[in-house]
Amino acid sequence: MSTLKLGVIGNPISHSLSPWIHGQFARQAKINIEYIKIKPELNQFCDAVEQFQKNGGYGFNITSPFKQQAYQHATQITARAETAKSVNTILLRDDGEIMGDNTDGEGFLRDVLYNLNYCLTGKIIVILGAGGAARGILHPLLMQSPEKIIIANRTLQTAQSLVNEFSIYGSVLSCAFENLNHINADVVIDSTGFDAKISLPHDFSLSENSLCYDFKYGKKPTLVMQWAQKKNVKIIADGLGMLVEQAAESFYLWTHYKPETQSVIALAKKF
Repeated sequence: MSTLKLGVIGNPISHSLSPWIHGQFARQAKINIEYIKIKPELNQFCDAVEQFQKNGGYGFNITSPFKQQAYQHATQITARAETAKSVNTILLRDDGEIMGDNTDGEGFLRDVLYNLNYCLTGKIIVILGAGGAARGILHPLLMQSPEKIIIANRTLQTAQSLVNEFSIYGSVLSCAFENLNHINADVVIDSTGFDAKISLPHDFSLSENSLCYDFKYGKKPTLVMQWAQKKNVKIIADGLGMLVEQAAESFYLWTHYKPETQSVIALAKKF
């Protein structure tokens, strides 16, 4: 059986568990894969893709900060990636087409709705960050009919551009980080990158049935998760479940095999 050449492109990338996760999926599917980490310089994403393609690459994931570059680079786009204008999964087709998809929203919803058993309908949601990761979840989140979504970002104009784009799907507002004081929300989602430094205000309040979800993951609680602990937030989760669930969607795109995720999430938490 031939080996599928897969990978993940990001900067930074050393923290990524994607090679291990897809290795678990490949064992389930009984197929051979080679899954590598690729860290191009910030201005060399297209060169990295071209080199991977020349080396027989079949498909790859994209993480921060290249998701919007991946959207521009793809020659075919799925409907959900077109809505997000952000790509986290690419399939390099035999006919030379570069198929771009976005599995972030599906992965996030599966983790929150099913793994965490948390309902998003009617909730006030604050998203920290307005980059490619936020783009990937905005439309799926709005389809859950929250009361409203507030996008907080250092650069207000970037957050406002998302508001302008996605407000046709529901109530979306923009906010600068420093203006988060006195907001009362149900859900806080940190979509910023691994190298982002965020300080949340002490007088930001959350409801009794609250959720704090950080896309980042690691051995220790993130700074936002530590903040949530002090706030006595009901459910606090890192992005490990989302990582596995969105990876399963990517794996399905590449192989037409839908992996079982619960055992992989449980194993990943032991790292």
